[in-house]
Amino acid sequence: MWGIASRARSACACPATTPPPLPLPRSGDRKDPAVLFPSLFVLLYLGHLLADYPLQTDHQAARKADQCAAGWAANLAHAATHVATCAAALALGALVLDDVTVSLPMVVAALLWIGATHAFIDRRWPVAWWMNHTGQASWAVNGGATHVDQTAHILALVLAALALAA
Repeated sequence: MWGIASRARSACACPATTPPPLPLPRSGDRKDPAVLFPSLFVLLYLGHLLADYPLQTDHQAARKADQCAAGWAANLAHAATHVATCAAALALGALVLDDVTVSLPMVVAALLWIGATHAFIDRRWPVAWWMNHTGQASWAVNGGATHVDQTAHILALVLAALALAA
């Protein structure tokens, strides 16, 4: 049966047209940053959401801004969870998505940035300082601090994703 089909094709008056092969990326090729950035940001944001909500313990949430050793321990444990979840999300993205290719040194730098900025923002005084110095003191006491906190975290993630994509 296969022989009949191939003879029928070769007897056709139309020349066989096949599209030219797509160029395969070489191992040293870098992806377009505009293509990489959205995927990297979504992966980092997923890691952030997992670490900030379902994986953050009640103890961490209550104590991470305390001005004592236990407060710093809670804060750093929470920041380490962010590093771990963002690392896992990036690793999964690199395995599953064609457009995610990043260098290990840049990933390490981005994860250190994410951990450090998260620990700093979650001490709570930076958000309070910002809101008190930008005319938002009344919004701060009415629930606005959470929004400013999350905006600061998202800014850090955007900067990390841009650095990874560059």
